[in-house]
Amino acid sequence: MRPERKRATDAIRILVGNRFPVVLLGVEAIARSTPHIRVLGTFTSGFALLEEAEQKLPDVLIVSSELRDMSGLDLLRRLKEAGSGAPVLLYVRPTWGFQAAQAFRAGASGILSKRAGPGELIRAIETVSEGRHYTDPRLTHELATFVAGEIEASPEVLSGQERRVLCLLADGTRLGEIAERLSISVSAVNTYRRRVLKKLRLRHNADITRYALKHRLIG
Repeated sequence: MRPERKRATDAIRILVGNRFPVVLLGVEAIARSTPHIRVLGTFTSGFALLEEAEQKLPDVLIVSSELRDMSGLDLLRRLKEAGSGAPVLLYVRPTWGFQAAQAFRAGASGILSKRAGPGELIRAIETVSEGRHYTDPRLTHELATFVAGEIEASPEVLSGQERRVLCLLADGTRLGEIAERLSISVSAVNTYRRRVLKKLRLRHNADITRYALKHRLIG
């Protein structure tokens, strides 16, 4: 549970995560130029960000769709499992309505396009810090279209291991052989398969093969 700010004049305490240090510097500079926003730390590692969030109890987390060691969606799920009450503002590409929808389902409080300017970033931070949801106007149409089922999820929503399992399944590799190749258990392979199906909104292995061929993930 995170403590609520008691006064409107209290600073909004934030943690920032992004795989690129130069982006972290930019977001930090924008935030530090705003008197009522205080940057507690910046991280390229999702695991380091999770640890810091548990210790410092920030008011808002600003996270990119990809960190050095996990995706933004994975981070959202881990925060939820840990019982974190801090709202998360997720940065995504302006055409990624599918990721915006998945992020909201995973517990994000706000979605911001990577094309957003400094003023939009500040407004988004203020909005989610007040317990409200924020959706970047650039993503509204894409988000609505995805919810209607008209946009197919991108392979980029998958983690590296999920993508490897997808490619092997699409090639017709048996579960036991996949486990041996990846040095994991058959149970773990099944877990990754379920995640792939859920993230890509597929139903069967045949769907996985068609998807992999369509997106040129296999030859």
